Amino acid sequence: MNNKEKQLYTLIVTNPGRLGALMEADSMDEQIDLIHAFGKENDIPVSREQVGQFLSILNGRELSDQELEAVAGGKLVHDRDENPFYISYNENFLSGSSGDDSMVSMGWCEMSGGAGNDTMEGGNDSDTMYGGSGNDVMTGDTTHTVVGYTEDGIRISFTTNAEDGGGDYMDGGAGNDWMDGATGDDTMLGGSGNDTMKGGTGNDTMYGGADGDFMDGGEGDDSMRGGSGSDWMAGGAGDDSMYGGTGDDLLLGDIGNDVLGGGQGNDRLIAGDGDDKLFGGSGNDTLYGEAGNDTLSGGSGDDRLDGGEGDDLLRGGTGDDLLTGGSGNDVFVFGRGDGNDTITDFDSSEDRLKLIGNPGQGDINVTTQDGNTIITYGDTTITLEGTEMSAEEVWNNINQN
Repeated sequence: MNNKEKQLYTLIVTNPGRLGALMEADSMDEQIDLIHAFGKENDIPVSREQVGQFLSILNGRELSDQELEAVAGGKLVHDRDENPFYISYNENFLSGSSGDDSMVSMGWCEMSGGAGNDTMEGGNDSDTMYGGSGNDVMTGDTTHTVVGYTEDGIRISFTTNAEDGGGDYMDGGAGNDWMDGATGDDTMLGGSGNDTMKGGTGNDTMYGGADGDFMDGGEGDDSMRGGSGSDWMAGGAGDDSMYGGTGDDLLLGDIGNDVLGGGQGNDRLIAGDGDDKLFGGSGNDTLYGEAGNDTLSGGSGDDRLDGGEGDDLLRGGTGDDLLTGGSGNDVFVFGRGDGNDTITDFDSSEDRLKLIGNPGQGDINVTTQDGNTIITYGDTTITLEGTEMSAEEVWNNINQN
């Protein structure tokens, strides 16, 4: 279809009877051309209303599933019921019914699914999608190939192709929704229900909302927030920011310098490659720095921290924590009131102890027992497993920071 002035047109097939062609509307010449003939007659009664600029094909016959093909390369499947078949392009507002609707945009479009299990596909530009209640599927993309049949018909908008997809806004609402941002900087709101969100390429923002959600940022610098429920988040490539919220969450950083926050609950944070920052929050959390120079903070609860490769900084926080530095020159940080903590692999030739509060040598007590070194600082106890150090050696290690 030709869209020289970016005006809105809507082709509405009504009164099943006969249809001879799919039309091309030329807004510059204000004329209608027949571009595909399917029936025996190419002369179809057509009316044009200036108000709202609607083009209506009247007395069209019932269509088969293979008869309409969009100029953008997609296949349009007709409505088998008595609902109209909508084809619109440019700056459209598409609203679904109370049933299961399917909507596709190949330009800019705002879609509202309403009730029912709806399917929405974004397109080249920046689309806005509201799923409403029901288990909805939302996708932002640059190409469309086949659009499936649904009982409530199909409402479709399209414009000229673009090389890159726009940033889409998707609101799943209630229900178990599936959203795929594809290309562009997308924003996704899961709402209630167990939702699946895939950012694709671009710098995406995702909010899980209630219940347990699955979020995959894909490529780009993504931001994810889980909300309530036990969520699963994967940052993918890029410098990502993830916050689990309430629930027992799993956060995977992958490639890039990521920030992972577990929030409430017993969370598991795995940083991946890059120089990452991990914050367990409340609960009994497990933090893995893996490759890179990472910062790990357990927060409250009985946490397990493992720095992995690189020069890491580890602080267990309050609670009885288990700390492993891994390879590299690691720093272990403690304050008064941090609980009874254990370091499993302390190497005095590489690793360092740091005590918050500028203590004097008389503020710490050092003993050895069963091949371990036990350091007492206020009401905090630090056990160095498999390492025997004198009080002087411990003090010198602390003062090297």
